[in-house]
Amino acid sequence: MAPAANTSPVLLDAYRSYRAGRYADAAVLLENLASSGARDPYPLLLLSLAHLQLGRFARSDEILKKIAAVDQHYRPYNQLRAYLYMKGAPDFESALSLYVDLIGKYPGDRTLARAQRVLRKARDFERFQREAKLDDFVQVPRPPRGSLFGFTERSGRTAPVSAPARRREFRISRRLKRKLAISVALAAAIAGAAALFMARGSIGDYFRERAAAPSGMETVDQVTLDGSGFDLVEKISRTRRPEFYYSGTALRDDFLNSKQLICGGRYNDALLLINKILSSNANMPVKERASFLRRFIVNIEDREWADIPLKSITERPHLYGGVSVLWRGRVANLKKRQGAIVFNLLVDYRSEDVFAGVADVFLEAADDTLKNGDMVEMKAVFMDMIAGGNPYLRAREIVKSGR
Repeated sequence: MAPAANTSPVLLDAYRSYRAGRYADAAVLLENLASSGARDPYPLLLLSLAHLQLGRFARSDEILKKIAAVDQHYRPYNQLRAYLYMKGAPDFESALSLYVDLIGKYPGDRTLARAQRVLRKARDFERFQREAKLDDFVQVPRPPRGSLFGFTERSGRTAPVSAPARRREFRISRRLKRKLAISVALAAAIAGAAALFMARGSIGDYFRERAAAPSGMETVDQVTLDGSGFDLVEKISRTRRPEFYYSGTALRDDFLNSKQLICGGRYNDALLLINKILSSNANMPVKERASFLRRFIVNIEDREWADIPLKSITERPHLYGGVSVLWRGRVANLKKRQGAIVFNLLVDYRSEDVFAGVADVFLEAADDTLKNGDMVEMKAVFMDMIAGGNPYLRAREIVKSGR
């Protein structure tokens, strides 16, 4: 059944795009709605699901956190949270425990209750995790009515709508209940949720670690490769990778070594192994975990700053993303842009024609005393190579030094 006539046209278009499997189109439309600041969880829910379907797990996680800030009691949000945790839970008891807790808080949520009953009947939990479908555990409602987004079905809350509109919504809800349940199930099937969850824990672990695990090294310690239910590497790949693993054992060793290096504070060395995994024939569930470790390191402020030769980075840039460097050189082509500055650093400058190479540098907080020709010592994070072959870095600290 088509959504009500007073549904937001943009939201309706996004919903139809999502149902048709055009997740990128849906995400573009929903990002605009989400950035409008309207306090309604429905477009955020749909946006989070669209990003999940596109494999943009970090962005989906961000949106889930926004839903919690808007309405932590929103039923589809808690259904999705429970489902993602179940997909990555270490055992049956952990998964069931979360469902029991949520049903205790929301006894009227029939979707959670049904999911718990299905979970209790599972004889082989690992197989159950792999085969569990999104539409069996999460109710994806149709767009709500209202002047902007309006009444959010089953959220337990209302956005500002007129009293007559609210009464009409209530009167028709019972008549449409069964038809809506059928249409939601079909929509989820069309969305192809099964293709998203390729393996046990591939996404569930990611969200569990981000939302439920403690911060710091305990979080890193909980990121594991159990290898259950999927191969760690793709032996045959259509895409040529800069790095290649011939066995899952070698990949597992690099992953475990990277965690040990992180715990020992050797973040640059850890990044070399993590970036190797990300640039290899490792499967997506493995790369998701490696990406988590990379983000963990990049967000650390107090890191070691190493004098890594510029040549090492330019020769194998795929291994050095996120490394922290301590470089010296001369400032050139400095420009100020909206409170920030960009410039070229002539790395290891010795004379007019003698230096190791050129790096493009971005400094978020402009330093009014910095000028062309200054000799500086710079702490920065390598981001990527840009057109022209120069490394691009984000500076954390720049100190003038003698000539």
